[in-house]
Amino acid sequence: MSRGYTLIELVAVVTLLIVAALVVAPAIAPGIEPDPATLAAQQVAARLVTLRRNARKGGAAAVFVFEPRSAHYWELMSTPAGFELIHEGDVSVAGVRWTYPGNARAMIRFEPTGATAGDSLVVESGAAESMIRFDRLTGEVEVVSS
Repeated sequence: MSRGYTLIELVAVVTLLIVAALVVAPAIAPGIEPDPATLAAQQVAARLVTLRRNARKGGAAAVFVFEPRSAHYWELMSTPAGFELIHEGDVSVAGVRWTYPGNARAMIRFEPTGATAGDSLVVESGAAESMIRFDRLTGEVEVVSS
């Protein structure tokens, strides 16, 4: 005759597994944190996604200008009178280096149709590298880390 496990035995085993996971999790968590390059790329990508959304909702072109050397950016929206500054700031992640083709100011333009113009931004920290890419037709923003 085969004997199964009682409910008390199953609860005890599950409890032990949970306690073990809680003890091990803090030791593993620091290794899970993204590197500074990924954090910086995610920070800029969030601004770009918001700007793209504003361009689509507002029916007007939007431009993101980024200075790689200083990590300063400007967000502009098209108006009948030209482009208007709607936000500016700095990427607040230290210890990273940004690159853009020719090390010029990056200029990413989002059209109300969703189309995008501009090259990828690359950020490095130590051995890690992250790239912010754009789908030229849909304007989707993607962070790729290596």
